[in-house]
Amino acid sequence: MNSKKEDIINIGIVGGGSLVRDVLEKTYSNYHKKEVRAKIIAVADKDPSSPGIKKAKELGLKVTQDYHDFFLPESPINLIMVLTPEQEIFDDILAAKPDHIRILAYHVFDTFWRASSLDERRLRNQKEEFETIFNAIQDVIVVITPDREILEVNKAFLKTMGYSREQVVGRKCHDVFQNLPEPCNRGDFMCPL
Repeated sequence: MNSKKEDIINIGIVGGGSLVRDVLEKTYSNYHKKEVRAKIIAVADKDPSSPGIKKAKELGLKVTQDYHDFFLPESPINLIMVLTPEQEIFDDILAAKPDHIRILAYHVFDTFWRASSLDERRLRNQKEEFETIFNAIQDVIVVITPDREILEVNKAFLKTMGYSREQVVGRKCHDVFQNLPEPCNRGDFMCPL
């Protein structure tokens, strides 16, 4: 594989179970970001009604019942992620694949996926704890960026000011507090920034 910066790794997934569905749900949208140099383009599974194949079809990916299609000369696939634990499938891919295609084995992927899922769960729990504490504080709290954009507010703020979260987050503080299109410059109001 050429290592030019603009090269994108085209990924084909072998397997169609719930793991494949979960991988597609959690990662597919990230492949549209410029900094990600890889994208899933195809899924192969012998069961056309498997959860992974259904999700791949929903996302508009190429689907096939035969992973050997990934080996065809016209196939742009550079990496095969084997997301089924069946050793005979891995062995067949290893023996039959062209030299330019790399393989990520199920057990390697599964190790990283489980670690990532644990981290994700831990972060979600920490976020919930933070939100509980943040919203339990009775004082009005507004988190504002240096350029005066409101990032976060607590429930006490919303109750006191009579706004919904959607009405304030992302807006400029002077727009919310003073109904002014420009930053506060009046002598009777002390800007907190």
